[in-house]
Amino acid sequence: MDTLVKTKREIEDRIKDMPDYTKLNYLERCIKSNISFELKKFCYTKMAEVLKGRGMFSAAAKNMCSAGDIATTYSEKMQLYMKEFELYVMAGQLDKAELASNRAVNLGNTMERQEMKDAIKEFYIKEAEALEKNQKKRAAMEIYEKLMRTALSDREREIIKKRLIDLYDKFGKY
Repeated sequence: MDTLVKTKREIEDRIKDMPDYTKLNYLERCIKSNISFELKKFCYTKMAEVLKGRGMFSAAAKNMCSAGDIATTYSEKMQLYMKEFELYVMAGQLDKAELASNRAVNLGNTMERQEMKDAIKEFYIKEAEALEKNQKKRAAMEIYEKLMRTALSDREREIIKKRLIDLYDKFGKY
């Protein structure tokens, strides 16, 4: 880096008018330089935002994971790993999403674990519904199948089962 950055504000000021790939390059150089873990975490999350905006969800998830790895508090780690989970689901990489969600859930206490499990279930449902609306039925079907292997209430299971049967009919699987 040409000059040593000392604050998040300086980084934000420098990247605000840059094109996306220039932002990514600059943020990578910041990460590789000798800056604090807090600034590195900030750079990773900024990179994830840029990548998400460009539809590069898998790369964004990797950056969120890196930010989570260097976070110092459990609550911050949980939040970053949950964001990683969401990005992997958006990328259609459900196995990696499950690993990220497990990382987040394992950091929480009993109450936080249940809240995160509910949030995970809700995100899966929301994402599957969005995929169905966007005519990405195969991806929606994979998410619904994943949901059927999780702990659901009887009512939720019936709703998801009905949606799966509808999708199977459309694909000639049922």
